[in-house]
Amino acid sequence: MYYQPSEDAAVPRECYEGMSLQGEDDMLVTQETTTTMTAQRNIGDQDTRRQIDQLAQISAAAHHSTVEQISQVRRHQDVIASKTSEYLQKQHERQLELQEQQEQIRRQRTKQRMQIEEHVRILKAAEAAMGEQGQRLESLVDAVRPHVEARWGLFAGTQCLGALAKNKKPVAEWQESQQ
Repeated sequence: MYYQPSEDAAVPRECYEGMSLQGEDDMLVTQETTTTMTAQRNIGDQDTRRQIDQLAQISAAAHHSTVEQISQVRRHQDVIASKTSEYLQKQHERQLELQEQQEQIRRQRTKQRMQIEEHVRILKAAEAAMGEQGQRLESLVDAVRPHVEARWGLFAGTQCLGALAKNKKPVAEWQESQQ
């Protein structure tokens, strides 16, 4: 019969008391084998426990290191997220400022365009008034000529017409250049 002793159990005496032994040597071999196996098992158990303890310590250290690294990564991500948020907020505010500036420029251009259109309208009105005044002067010269000739005579009329013609010429040129 083959006996495998358990970890903490010794072979009970009643198990081997009734057994016939062939000799003293057999008993000594059996006792030494059992003691050696128990000692080896105890040494193996101690090595295993030591290895388990070492692995547990390594695992705990790795776990602590991993937790610390994860915490560092999270803190770093929080800093990046905060900076990104600040950057995006500043960009948004800057974009709003630029849009307001563009709107102000658009309003200024519209105002300037309206002022220019008003100036053009005033200049055209002045041009029309000057044209009318030039036509009145021509009409006045034509209307006055017979009276001047009759009153001062032909000589005075010729002198007067020459003076009127000199004054009339720039008005006619101005009217032609405006058309």
